[in-house]
Amino acid sequence: MNFICIVCPKSCPIDVLLDEENKIKSISGANCKNGLRYATQELSFPSRVFTSIVKLTGGQIAMCPVKSDQAVPRELILKMSRSLCQLSIAAPVKIGDIVVENILGTKANIVVTRNIDKCKQQTKTAKIPR
Repeated sequence: MNFICIVCPKSCPIDVLLDEENKIKSISGANCKNGLRYATQELSFPSRVFTSIVKLTGGQIAMCPVKSDQAVPRELILKMSRSLCQLSIAAPVKIGDIVVENILGTKANIVVTRNIDKCKQQTKTAKIPR
């Protein structure tokens, strides 16, 4: 199996040789221990930190960036995206605010990644009499 390591900017090409029982026989191409860990994890339990956006009402912008506070199983990413499409949160929000706790039973929380204030009320313009 071949992987491109995503742990650091080097993007090492990693080759993994498996035995007859699909157990790791050897790993080559990783230039550091992080690459070895990444390849091992990708084969046993592939996971990612999930990033997305959710609708925001009453804020200076209409969408709020969010992420999982820990890696989640890769096979749940699409399901997470679909569940967040239904969600709308209200401004103001702060970095680290929890939007969803324990999403899909993963023990990961979805948290806000940007401070967004409430929208300032527009002041009415005075009409000048003619």
